Amino acid sequence: MLQIKLHPSQYQIATDNHRFRVVCAGRRFGKSVLARAVILDWATKKQGLYWIVSPTRIMAKDIHWKQGYNLEIPPSWIEKKNEVDLEITLKNGSRIALKSAENPDRLRGVGLSGLVVDEVAFLRDWKQIWDEALRPAL
Repeated sequence: MLQIKLHPSQYQIATDNHRFRVVCAGRRFGKSVLARAVILDWATKKQGLYWIVSPTRIMAKDIHWKQGYNLEIPPSWIEKKNEVDLEITLKNGSRIALKSAENPDRLRGVGLSGLVVDEVAFLRDWKQIWDEALRPAL
């Protein structure tokens, strides 16, 4: 079992049962660590497609791929890792993908089991992205 150490505020958010959660916290709070922990928890419990959406592909790769999933997921849990698509397939069949909101049309047309949107403050046209692409996918 993977052990990711969350501080009390992160734990409170991670264990909250509301369908949608909004976290407004300062730098160094650990929002991105929390995002990865929550997505990984969901993906290990229920097979499905899970996304973390960042404002840009570079942010997704730097924040979540390089600093996170390459260090946090034990290799024994991973079926396949695709560095080009920034996607990991777990042995239980769940897929975790890092996506960019740079082209919102690329976020349409899929069904998601879970979603975390990181750095919402930096997304252009957030309401439209949420209303037209992300919310319908859930």
